[in-house]
Amino acid sequence: MSSKDVCQRIAAELLAIAQAWCRGAISEAEFVDAVLDMEMGDIRRNGMTLTACNTIDDWTAFHLRKDGARECIVSFEFLPTRGLFRQSSNRSVYDFPDFPDLATGT
Repeated sequence: MSSKDVCQRIAAELLAIAQAWCRGAISEAEFVDAVLDMEMGDIRRNGMTLTACNTIDDWTAFHLRKDGARECIVSFEFLPTRGLFRQSSNRSVYDFPDFPDLATGT
C-alpha cells in the first residue's frame, strides 16, 4: 500500500468516526476512545501525528501530519451538534472529497 493510500485510509477512518458521533451512533466518550486508539495504533505506526482542536466558532478540527512535517496531509473540521463538515483552513496535501451534510443527507 502506498503512503498516499495509507494516509487516505486513515483520513477516511477519522471521518467515519466523526460521522458516527454526529449521527449519534457512538457517544462522545466512544468517539474520544476511538480517536485515541487510532492515534496510538495506526497513526503512530505509520509515522504520523494527529492534532485536534476547537475553532473559535466551535467546530472540531483534525490535522494529520507526517512526523516532523509542518504541512498537513489531511485536515478537516466538523460540527458535532449539527453534523456538518468542511475543509480546514489549513491546506491539505491530499484533497478530501466533498463532505456530506449529515443534517440534510447531501
